[in-house]
Amino acid sequence: MKSKKSIILLTTLLIIGLLTLSVFAAQDKKDVNVVWQGKTGNDFKAVGLIGMNEDFAFFYSHRIAMEQIAKDNGFKATILDPKFNPTTYLDNIEQLIAIGVDAALVNSWDEGLGAAAVSKLKAAGIPTVILHVEPTDNKEVPVVNMDDYTGGYIVGEEMAKLWKETNPDVTPVCGIITNTDSITNRARAIGMKDAFLKEYPDAKLSAELDGAYTQEESMKAAEDLLTAYPDTNVWFTSHTVQGNGVLVALKASNKGNWPDSIIGCGDANPQNSEYLKDPESALKVGMGNSPRTLLEMGWEILQDYAAGKPVPLLSQYELKAITYKNIEEFVANDFPQKVK
Repeated sequence: MKSKKSIILLTTLLIIGLLTLSVFAAQDKKDVNVVWQGKTGNDFKAVGLIGMNEDFAFFYSHRIAMEQIAKDNGFKATILDPKFNPTTYLDNIEQLIAIGVDAALVNSWDEGLGAAAVSKLKAAGIPTVILHVEPTDNKEVPVVNMDDYTGGYIVGEEMAKLWKETNPDVTPVCGIITNTDSITNRARAIGMKDAFLKEYPDAKLSAELDGAYTQEESMKAAEDLLTAYPDTNVWFTSHTVQGNGVLVALKASNKGNWPDSIIGCGDANPQNSEYLKDPESALKVGMGNSPRTLLEMGWEILQDYAAGKPVPLLSQYELKAITYKNIEEFVANDFPQKVK
């Protein structure tokens, strides 16, 4: 009899315990949802932005675009720059949580880092939109980015067109300077290569080398490639400092002018606009990747997401080829340098 009573008592306690846990779980879920139900941009008092590295023109203008949005909408913007340092990046996320921002726009250059940021911000009940690289196994947080491969492909098409117009009888010998550790950056250079080889299927491929994230390292990589393959005359690069580094190496070898060589670059911005504006420069085509458009698109989606409205899981903005014909207009419109 005692045994039966004990079983009944244990069963009762277990049921009560499960019901209690369910209530707390439901309360936690409700609290998280309440944070972002019915909020709009006008309700925000503080919004956070995590960049990548403001030494790059893209992310400096990213900051200015955010400051402009904050001014226009009457909230305080907390803008943090992790300088591509994963530890600093995660510390920046903790800073936003400690400050108690109402919402956040968070750049990510790595799938795992993005996932860690989302986990922390979600636990804190802060609605978030990720910019650039989609987090690992993402199923619920909106992401705004570009199709890096397609952007590179657009640049490669323009390079092939220019080569055909000016160097129809010269055999292209192609080299790649990229970031072998970055899926997205490398995709730009591979997109260029694929588009160019579609037009020139018999073009020769020399080598693919890592240019890291500095102009100096990219220049050294280009010098090494030129030493091994001196006939290389078509170059696919992932971003600004790589394109600039290749151009410096080519100039030192008296191959830095068009039409002796052609360089395609995964970014067009103020850091290479002087080269792109020069009709005689070998740096002929850049990818039109707008920091202003990215941030404004992320901001619009963040407002809807925070208000509980349905938003797409992935949104991508349009890219275009930038040459000497449109570089000045592109930089003026898409790379703000000060708040109005």
